[in-house]
Amino acid sequence: MFQTDGQKLPGTMCDHQFISSNYSLTHGRFYSPRYPSSYPKNIKCAYRFRGRLKERIRIVFEEVTLQKGDLR
Repeated sequence: MFQTDGQKLPGTMCDHQFISSNYSLTHGRFYSPRYPSSYPKNIKCAYRFRGRLKERIRIVFEEVTLQKGDLR
């Protein structure tokens, strides 16, 4: 199951948006589809992070697995 603390964008396969507000948590998680299994073939997902004015967003990756050809 694909779990995230963000909101899926309508009309997309897997794009998500994370918007900061006075009521949102200061931390969260996002995962690629089918995590921890392999990423689906021929799919591209976009993750958008929007902070409030003068707010910084920090993204920490605990694990990244790349396949041959991913860095073209």
